[in-house]
Amino acid sequence: MRTIGIEFCDEGFVAVEAAESKFHYIELESSSTESPGFVYYDGTRYICGRQAQIRSRVYPRYVTDQCWDQLSLRLSDLNVPGKAPRYSELAYRHLRMIWKHIQTGGPVGKVVFALPGNYLVGENGDDEKIGLILGIAQDLNIPLAGIVDMACASLAAEIKPIGLETGTTTVFHIDVHARSTFFSIMQLKPLLKRVRLATAPFGFHHIFAELNPKLANSFLSQTAFDVTHDAKTEQQFYNQTQNLLELFRDREEATIEMESLKRARKMSVYRDMAAKHLDPVTESLAQLAEKIVNDSGIAGEMKNIPIIFSERAAKIPGLPEKIASIIGGSITVSDFGSAARGAALIGQTASVFENLEEASITSSIDLEALGLIPASEDTPIELADHEVPVPFSKEKESEVELLPTHVVSDGIGHRIGPSGFNLGEILEDCPEGLSLARHSAGRLQLQLVDPIHGILLLNAQPGHHGEFIKPGDLLTFTPAEKTSPAEWLFIHCIS
Repeated sequence: MRTIGIEFCDEGFVAVEAAESKFHYIELESSSTESPGFVYYDGTRYICGRQAQIRSRVYPRYVTDQCWDQLSLRLSDLNVPGKAPRYSELAYRHLRMIWKHIQTGGPVGKVVFALPGNYLVGENGDDEKIGLILGIAQDLNIPLAGIVDMACASLAAEIKPIGLETGTTTVFHIDVHARSTFFSIMQLKPLLKRVRLATAPFGFHHIFAELNPKLANSFLSQTAFDVTHDAKTEQQFYNQTQNLLELFRDREEATIEMESLKRARKMSVYRDMAAKHLDPVTESLAQLAEKIVNDSGIAGEMKNIPIIFSERAAKIPGLPEKIASIIGGSITVSDFGSAARGAALIGQTASVFENLEEASITSSIDLEALGLIPASEDTPIELADHEVPVPFSKEKESEVELLPTHVVSDGIGHRIGPSGFNLGEILEDCPEGLSLARHSAGRLQLQLVDPIHGILLLNAQPGHHGEFIKPGDLLTFTPAEKTSPAEWLFIHCIS
């Protein structure tokens, strides 16, 4: 029976079959080993992956790339006739298509999922996302044998090829998905595990949003061809912009070509030109990487700490060079689909779950048990006391705490000042006793000065005095004798 590892990256899912020490990449779509997390739904039929992606500019109301990033029971952002499907339904459709392609190669005995780091942060991880994924796996009869952090799985596959099995105890790992960038500080010995995680709200969605208009303007000025003339030509140009990043892996120059009524219009694009266009994005990401390194107390050791870029992250023009110039360290690029290979490797010695309650969900891997590193007494670089790495399965995992910088109410963002924020400033019905205050450690803390007459929920759970606020939290307050709640969404802007 086959053992499969699946890399859950919305920029491109990858599946690998493990057979002893060999790995085989599986076609998840026609002639493609990647399946991006796009889903098309027009009210009657679903189309997933690459075929949905190539419709995204032509039918923007019917296509979304957020079903995995926003995985939940909430209604999706699709503007279709009738009721919009939930994000969970769209994710189910996408994974079902992938699973069907995997099964064409024969019966599958075991599957291990490699999930993005933000799914697994904290003692139990993101319960809603993990619960939905387990439910989808059960509905599809996937013989699940493990769920592992994506960065851990990637490094497990790369330990020997990159030469990390000896002499290295700490690694800085960088990965980019469709709408997020993940920065992970990883401990290699004696146990491979994620020590800290920070995410930035930038991904390939934002990369193309930054790059595409600039290239389109250049194309128009050089060829007099208007790529925004209609949705179909815009889609063709967008597809070629995506292809550029693939071509820039092995070359410095590529060509964009568009057909017109009389002749083809061409424009040469250079990697350093694309890097210049993306400078605002890569600069922000590099600054965040610097902050993570400084806050972790490893800045002085960076010359000895490898910086591992996922293959996805490395293909963004200018990003590896920008980060290396700011924080130092030597850069290595992981092979394509390394997290899928690592998951398949883990699956070879794992057992299928008998029931969902027994699901093994971890952000640590015993490399010695897998025979990937020799037994060693080496100890990792020590971080600050409150950041000492701990096993994921027993205690809450330490992570970089990105503080909310703004609170969004009714679609309007309000900056949170150095001393905190009084929510009464932006809503009449908010009691004066409800405010945010800066904790001595810098975190935002919920302060309830006076009794609240109403219902206060933090992420759909009762809010309490002294709770800390983090980006992505949703605070809901329903005043007494009122039915419509007020909502405040906390976000972090790094620019």
